[in-house]
Amino acid sequence: MTVDPGFRAEGLVSARLALPAAAYRDPAQVESFYAELVARVASLPGVTSASAGSTIPLSSGAGNWDFEVEGKAEPAPGQPAWNAKAVIVRPGYFETLGVPLVRGRFFTPQDDERAAPAVVINQAMASKFFAGEDPIGRRLRIAGGPPSLEWMTVVGVSGSVRADALDADAAPAYHFLQSQLPRTNGNAARALPIFARTDGDPAAVMSGVRAVVKALDPNLALFDVQTMRGVVDASVAGPRFTTWLLAVFAGVGLLLGASGIYGV
Repeated sequence: MTVDPGFRAEGLVSARLALPAAAYRDPAQVESFYAELVARVASLPGVTSASAGSTIPLSSGAGNWDFEVEGKAEPAPGQPAWNAKAVIVRPGYFETLGVPLVRGRFFTPQDDERAAPAVVINQAMASKFFAGEDPIGRRLRIAGGPPSLEWMTVVGVSGSVRADALDADAAPAYHFLQSQLPRTNGNAARALPIFARTDGDPAAVMSGVRAVVKALDPNLALFDVQTMRGVVDASVAGPRFTTWLLAVFAGVGLLLGASGIYGV
């Protein structure tokens, strides 16, 4: 209950949606939709910032993708490949979630589909793969793809988010932009959850997000609209229930013991 999850859950709302490939074939359509979606959500009353990212901490995990580092020899045969959790994001992701900046910078609106590909790694990844050196300026590339995939320059190091569970250490992760994904991965990310930070009523913001999505595309289904405070509470529901159950049995045992001693 006292572990720092790496982000600020209070006042943060998340929701999932997925764009159908049949209606959004062109990556430019995907980029245009999400840019408009984030801009409209950010302008809702009570919303201080908004963004999108492929995973919801403590709710939906990220897959591990292999990568290579420019100028570094790849792992020898039989050795584990270099990999880390791959998170696809939009500018403002770290600021909206309240993830601290450790070094360098976060993504900006200038990091668009025309800019040089950029990547932000977390502190856990920097410590594991760049121990004793400054990762800023180093270049990474997703491994296993065609040679046409472009290198991404590390522009920043973020704090580490406990994405899987509060009782597990934060895993290495690297974050790259949805707008640059066709160049760095060869695909388009059509299913990015959206996040909104509010200083007002979260319920009103969640209703506003639904209205924005419906206005942009009435055929889209918005689901898992929830507060991140609720996500954090749900992640500890099991241990909390176990603790409560043990406390009840301990109380019953104490009562039986006390009544037995009194009887003697």
